[in-house]
Amino acid sequence: KSIYGGPVRGLQFSPHSPFLLAIGSVDAQISLIDMHDTNKVYMPGPNKSQRLEDVTDLAWNPKVGHILAASGSNGLTVIWDLRAKKEVLQFAVSGQRGAISAISWNPELPNQLVCACEDNAAPNIYQWDLRNAHSPDKQLTGHTKGVLSVAFCPKDPDLLLSSGKDNRTIFWNPKSASIIGELPTKDNWVFDVQWCPKNPDLLSVAGFDGKID
Repeated sequence: KSIYGGPVRGLQFSPHSPFLLAIGSVDAQISLIDMHDTNKVYMPGPNKSQRLEDVTDLAWNPKVGHILAASGSNGLTVIWDLRAKKEVLQFAVSGQRGAISAISWNPELPNQLVCACEDNAAPNIYQWDLRNAHSPDKQLTGHTKGVLSVAFCPKDPDLLLSSGKDNRTIFWNPKSASIIGELPTKDNWVFDVQWCPKNPDLLSVAGFDGKID
């Protein structure tokens, strides 16, 4: 599809409608494509996001099929209600300047998600409760440089995985905001981590060393 004004940064299939793909690009454009007919492209609202600048990540709510989260280079995270076709909530850490690089929903709690900051000056993961989104519910601190990826284990909400510019891949208990384990450090930035959706004993780690482990 040549409908985007810049590189695509967010890409995720809906867990509720497996053929529905959400796409976000760096020009603040968010699109929905039904893979049964890829010629049809839908927008979540009448216009581009009114809050975000460049889209950096997308995440479908695992419990509520019409809720989609998107993060941006301006530090904001926006929640879309696709039924209402509008942005219904936006939030950011006060004083934070760095982009939100990645977001992940709690697999059991539809009102809770985490956001990772890629700024080396604030390499944190923030947990938000959408019922009170004035400030983060918790802050997970352990990376020494910007965080590039974050993922809840789909089978265990007490297990969170993150990676970043410090070449590290860290396991967290998000409830206690504590580190519970770590994979061997790679030779370059670790830019993406993913859990196997069917088998939580398996995961993948991708780095700028050109390897996927």
